[in-house]
Amino acid sequence: MSLFVLAFLLMMVPAQTEASGDSEFVVTFEKEEIDQEALEELKELEVEVNTQIPQIGVIAVEADEKDFLEKASQIDGIEHVTREVFWEPPEIEKETFDQEEASEESSLYEVFQWDIKRVTQNEKAWDITRGDDSVTVGVIDTGIDADHPDLKENLEFATVHYEDAEEEDAYVDPNGHGTHVAGSIAADGEVKGVGPDLGLASFRVMNDEGVIPSVATADAIATAADKGVDVVNISLGALRDITDEESRELYHMTRRVVEYADDQGMIMAVSAGNDSRDLRKPMGEFDDEIDFDETGPLFDVYSYFPDTIAVSASDIQDNLASYSNYGQARVDLGAPGGDFNPEDPEDPTTLCLSTYPGEGYAWMAGTSMASPKAAAVAGLIISENPGLSHDEVITQLKETAETIDHPSDSRRNFGHGLVNSYEALKDLE
Repeated sequence: MSLFVLAFLLMMVPAQTEASGDSEFVVTFEKEEIDQEALEELKELEVEVNTQIPQIGVIAVEADEKDFLEKASQIDGIEHVTREVFWEPPEIEKETFDQEEASEESSLYEVFQWDIKRVTQNEKAWDITRGDDSVTVGVIDTGIDADHPDLKENLEFATVHYEDAEEEDAYVDPNGHGTHVAGSIAADGEVKGVGPDLGLASFRVMNDEGVIPSVATADAIATAADKGVDVVNISLGALRDITDEESRELYHMTRRVVEYADDQGMIMAVSAGNDSRDLRKPMGEFDDEIDFDETGPLFDVYSYFPDTIAVSASDIQDNLASYSNYGQARVDLGAPGGDFNPEDPEDPTTLCLSTYPGEGYAWMAGTSMASPKAAAVAGLIISENPGLSHDEVITQLKETAETIDHPSDSRRNFGHGLVNSYEALKDLE
C-alpha cells in the first residue's frame, strides 16, 4: 500500500496575498442588505458586479483601479470600499511512502491515527454514537474529493463560491487541504474521522488560480447557514493589524457574516493559526517580520470573533504544538493537530494522517487539523441530543473539555481544554 506523505511541512494558515487582486474590490453597504439605488450609481463607474451576498449587504466588483476607491466611497448608502484580500493555501509537497508497518489485517486507522483515538478516548465515544447523517458538518476550504472511498458515502452535497466556476468544480479538491480536513471529521474507511457517520458538505472557496478570495469565504459561510448546516469548519484565515485600513474593512465584512451565521444557529469551529504567537499581544511585540508596518492589536480572520470557536493545536503528548497560536481568552479549545517528532524529524507518524485526493492519504499538521475535530465533536453532540440549542451544544463542548497539566497553562494554550468526545457524550445518554 502506498500513501502520500507531507514531509517536514506544517499546514500553515493561508497567507495573505494580493495576487491577481489589483482590480477586484469589496463593497459593503451601510445596511445589511444590498442598497439598489447605491448599486445602480456604482454601476455607472463601469464596474462588473461579481459575487453578491445580500444577507449581509456585501458585493465583489471588478473595476478600473484609477479613482475607483475614492469615487465609490462617496456614494450614499455605501459604508466601506476596499481592495479584495486573497489567501494562498500552502503548497503541499508529496512523496510516495510505502506503508510497511501495518499488516494486511490492520487498517491505517488502527496503526497511525493516534489523534482520532485521543479525541474519542480509544473509541469509547463510538459506543455512544458515531454520529448521524442527519447532522451535517460543512467544510469551507479548498474542496473535497467527492470520489474518495473513505468520504463519498458521507458527502451530501457540494457548492463552489468563486467567479466563473463550473458546477463540477464543487466536487474536486485541487489542493488537498479540504479533503484532509474532511477526513478528520467523518472519514469511514482505511482512515477514520471523529464522527464516521456524520454527514459532510463541501463549500469550495479556492479558485482555479489557487487563491481564496475573502468574499468567497464570506459567501460560503452565509450559504451554509441558509442551507441549515449544523456545524462548519473554517481552517482558513490570516493575522491582520486592526489599525490597518484594509484590515478594518475586512473586519466589518467578516463580523457581519459571522454574526449572521450565528443568528441562524450555525456553529463555527475555526483554526487559531500557526504563527506560534500569543494572540493577546499586538503585532509590534513580536520580533519576527510582520506583514504590516502598524503595531496595533491582532485581528485574526476568523478566530477573533466571540461567535466562533477558536481551536489551537496539541501534539502527540498533549503539549501545545510548536507552531500553534495561543492566548487566554482568545483560544476556546485545543485539539490534536500533530507536530514534528524532535527525536526523529523524518518520522511523519507524530503528524495527523487523513484523506487526500486521488484515493490517497497524507500526513499533515497544523491548527487546520485541530479545528475539524472540535467541529466533529459538536456534530456528535447534536447527533446524540438533537434537542439541544446552539448555545447548549457549545457549552457542552467547552465544559467537557479536558484540562491539561497546570490549569493556568491549559487555559493559555487550550482555553477550556482539549476536546474529548467521550466526555461530551456520556452525560447526554
